[in-house]
Amino acid sequence: MLYEPRYKHSVSRLERESGVKFEHISAPQPTDVAQSAGSEAADAIASVSDSVIPIFRQQAEQLLSSSSLSAADLLAKALAKAVGYTDIKKRLLLSSLEDYSTLHLQTSRPIGHLGLL
Repeated sequence: MLYEPRYKHSVSRLERESGVKFEHISAPQPTDVAQSAGSEAADAIASVSDSVIPIFRQQAEQLLSSSSLSAADLLAKALAKAVGYTDIKKRLLLSSLEDYSTLHLQTSRPIGHLGLL
């Protein structure tokens, strides 16, 4: 792992010798992935022919009049649904299990396991 403190010198040397500056970034979060998918959905919606508007206008107007949400909020929900999102939950970084967190433990000495160390 290049970001661990003990590798800082190696990374600095690699940056100096290659002329490339490295930046530590974390893995994408579910919201990052959703934003990217939403951008793609917005592009897809913009490419839909205007000929479909009359077919869906009545349902759109009914939704707008029956909801307490703004038109922008309803469109945001439509974009989310278009790419398969109905909710965004935090996920475990390593296995994508919902509502779990990844924990990195570091000690100055080895931890024995079942008395083997």
